[in-house]
Amino acid sequence: MMKKNRYCLIFLCIPVFIGVLYFCQAPEVTAQQDSELAELEAYLRSAEIVHVEEGADLGTTDPWNVRLDDGKTKKRAMFKHAPRCRPNFMVDCYKYEIAAYELSKLLNMPIVPPTIERTVKGTPGALQIFLEGCTPLNRLKSVPDTEQFHRNMLDILVFDNLTYWQTGMDDINEDIFYHNDDGRVCRVDFSKAFEERHELLGEVREVEQCSDILLRALKQLDESEVREKLAAYLNEEEIEALLVRRDLLLAQLTPFK
Repeated sequence: MMKKNRYCLIFLCIPVFIGVLYFCQAPEVTAQQDSELAELEAYLRSAEIVHVEEGADLGTTDPWNVRLDDGKTKKRAMFKHAPRCRPNFMVDCYKYEIAAYELSKLLNMPIVPPTIERTVKGTPGALQIFLEGCTPLNRLKSVPDTEQFHRNMLDILVFDNLTYWQTGMDDINEDIFYHNDDGRVCRVDFSKAFEERHELLGEVREVEQCSDILLRALKQLDESEVREKLAAYLNEEEIEALLVRRDLLLAQLTPFK
């Protein structure tokens, strides 16, 4: 039986999830899921924008609610447009949302919903597929006390350390979603992540174990590919700090027993 991390135990005293989509945290991305992700990215890039609701009070970063239609299907998406990347003092940057998605793909872990860069109403930003039928952690009546759930949460915690954003527990509970059918989880809201810190998150967010799949992916993460995929969204210092945190994680992580 695996050792439960203190971070995961916190969730057991909070009210349970309801749902996330197929692209959220699962053992790893299959060929079919990879194709579905590519299709969703293409849809987000090309579908007609039929309605934009600004000021919908859907989050602290004032995202817009966007409705899309490609003539075959209608979908909803969230649009984040804050442009304040580092070295701005009040950091809130849509590019970090895209960087988090691209990083999750490099790790072959469907942790972040499909997110692409697109201009909406003349404003550049990050367009992310909406999590239909899903509920954030802080709105659940109880949290699943299963080994798989705890393992999924530890993989999310590894990703949190990798992307590094010192958010509070209340924010985390709003930004993690759970799929009621199969227990998959995903993580959203990275607009203040990727701090230039050469250290890991401390306190209850320390992590010592993760899935063998994620551990393998971290070991195989190619520095040149990371720079190639993330250079459009992160500066050199942010990328360098990310790679340092990867090495720190590898020095302490072991696979689940």
